[in-house]
Amino acid sequence: MIDYFAYGQRDYKSKPVQPYARDRWEFQAVLQGTARLWKPDGLDLPRDNTLWVFPPGHRHGWSGDGRRDCRVFVLHTRWVPAELVQLGAEGVLLEAALTNRDRDRLRALATRIRAYEDRPTLRQQLAARHAILELSLLALDQYSQLRLRDQAKGIAFRKAHQAVAWYEENLADGPRVADVAQAVGVSSTHLRRLFLQARQEAPHAAFDRIRLQRADELLTGTDLKLLAIAQMLGFSGVESFHRAYRKGRGCTPGQTRRAAI
Repeated sequence: MIDYFAYGQRDYKSKPVQPYARDRWEFQAVLQGTARLWKPDGLDLPRDNTLWVFPPGHRHGWSGDGRRDCRVFVLHTRWVPAELVQLGAEGVLLEAALTNRDRDRLRALATRIRAYEDRPTLRQQLAARHAILELSLLALDQYSQLRLRDQAKGIAFRKAHQAVAWYEENLADGPRVADVAQAVGVSSTHLRRLFLQARQEAPHAAFDRIRLQRADELLTGTDLKLLAIAQMLGFSGVESFHRAYRKGRGCTPGQTRRAAI
């Protein structure tokens, strides 16, 4: 349920994160120091004590203000409560100022998440869901501070999100852009316009990245044969999987698997 989690110091000034579209929901909080949200149209002012919630497809990065490192709390997940899904579909970007008490809550939450990562138990998924709910409640507490994007932007986010979700569910069938467009009820040309508006990238670029990310997960997290992985990813065979993976990653599937051992 939690696809990525990090808590600690970041030097965004010397190691900025270039803007790109995530395929998961992202919660990011600055608990100490300052960071600058980097959007395609430029950098925001330095912010401290702030929690952001970004829906899948939101294109952004991070930079620093040059004075000091910052301490951040970052969590990526596929699952969020329905209330956040609805707001994300409407193009709402959640942003909340954090009090000292809020920051203490997030520090305690980070400790609990790490504890379950270090010692997995049957309660792990329930604990992950609880953590995501707690973050969602914290963001929604300040709903009055949300900034609603225009309706057209909201439609683009919703359709792009539907397209990505359908593609992930049907990955083994090797769907083309035209197949995805038909599934969500638009033309291929219109789907491209929606993706460019919502994610600043073409649909095929997003789908290729999703397939490569899934390939990485299967190569490093399972002992499945390459043929089985190729079939799960919708490739016609190992050779086509090998070519696509090498083109996207600059190495072979086998090299990635050996490096993870």
